[in-house]
Amino acid sequence: MAAVLPLVAALAGSRYSTGSRDTRPNIYTVALAESGFGKEHARSQIKRILMADHGVFNDYSGPARIMSASALREVLERSSSVNCQIDEFGGFVREITDRKAGSHQRAISTDLRDYYSASSTFFEGAAYRGTPPKRIYNPCLCIHGTSTPEQFWSALSSASAEDGLLPRLILFHITGDKPEPVKAARDVRDVPYLLMDRMAAIAGINVAKKRAGNLSGVKVQAYAENKPHIVPWTPDAEAMMVCVKRAVDEHERLVAVESKPFVRRIVENAIKLALIVAVGTDPEKPVITEAVFDWAAGVAWTCAAAMLAEVGERLADNQREANYKKISALIRKGGPEGITEGRLADRCKAIDGWQRDEIVKDLQKTGQVVMAGNDNAKSGRPKRRLIWVE
Repeated sequence: MAAVLPLVAALAGSRYSTGSRDTRPNIYTVALAESGFGKEHARSQIKRILMADHGVFNDYSGPARIMSASALREVLERSSSVNCQIDEFGGFVREITDRKAGSHQRAISTDLRDYYSASSTFFEGAAYRGTPPKRIYNPCLCIHGTSTPEQFWSALSSASAEDGLLPRLILFHITGDKPEPVKAARDVRDVPYLLMDRMAAIAGINVAKKRAGNLSGVKVQAYAENKPHIVPWTPDAEAMMVCVKRAVDEHERLVAVESKPFVRRIVENAIKLALIVAVGTDPEKPVITEAVFDWAAGVAWTCAAAMLAEVGERLADNQREANYKKISALIRKGGPEGITEGRLADRCKAIDGWQRDEIVKDLQKTGQVVMAGNDNAKSGRPKRRLIWVE
């Protein structure tokens, strides 16, 4: 789902809007899962669709690596609606949000924020000597990033949340046991023609004309405003949106200041998700129904909750604080039985032993952690376990 939503959003592009709010469907999603969970599969299948489409959807496929703000601008000047699939997304975010990053890297983060907010108007960007800025109307940049949780969160700091890019990400954090392998009914190389036909309908592409070389009315242009198709809401959906907004406003008053930007994005993300699903369901006569918005609000709220939980637990201003939060999280996840000292050391090999012991002692002094001995061990030396005090 994290991979498919940006793809459909890019196909829909700036051709659809929600009316008075004029929200467009551009989104940035990030899927976090441990190695072996299958993060690559969805991305590979989307690539196989693009390999089988005879160039029909080439304009919607963006780069897998963004090396500079000017390069990304050139991509959107050619086609204002693109989907970028980026692996090792944590490293990418670190490069563009780090306080020590170069100006050309920081410019990527600034532009990503601006593209996100300018989808209903235009992006003008920076002006350089001899090169006046050119407007990109209704940019619909969509991103699907993947990473392991450790790689993603270790790449970030508190400054990343302040940067403004992190609250714009819709986080799909996959936890739990590794899923059982699924016996597929089709070969991975079997791309149904019906699927590509539905994608073309969402993008407004006449496949027959495009294959014949007539590209008129196919490509969404970046140099002129695109008049959108207004997607209506049912009365029940509008009533639900009011209730969700009221609940979000109430929740915003209860959270810490640093968490407010994440809460504020819930309603906007819910509207974008509802628009994507409505267009994907019926490109000709899309409607945001109560069922569609109920689903979208649930996804947006769940993803925001996951982001808030991880931000509070993972982001740090320095390496010592990052190590403190990592050790605290490992002990907490040990549950009532806790975690042995040996297991903790094994999971924290990158942390110096003296600092690990120092942090554990600090946690014990504050009463957050207690040490318990396993005196009932059947054999060998009794193991000492660190247990989080709820």
